[in-house]
Amino acid sequence: MTQPPQPPVDPNAGWLQLTLQGSVLTSSVVPPTVRLNGHQVPTSYGLNTIPLPAGRWHVDVHCQWLRQCGQALIVAAAILG
Repeated sequence: MTQPPQPPVDPNAGWLQLTLQGSVLTSSVVPPTVRLNGHQVPTSYGLNTIPLPAGRWHVDVHCQWLRQCGQALIVAAAILG
């Protein structure tokens, strides 16, 4: 299933910094899946800095190994200024 393209990000936007703990040696070869408002974003283990325009964001993270596990969800707000 493909996701529709996301609109370009405003250079004056805020940032989401998300740390995915683990490594290919200690966790899984495949890093956790991160979705912002339902759109999957590319991530890797360690610190991920993702630009976001202002607004309300649903951040959904889960791991995949035979089935989804380790699910987490948070609603965050990115504000200007």
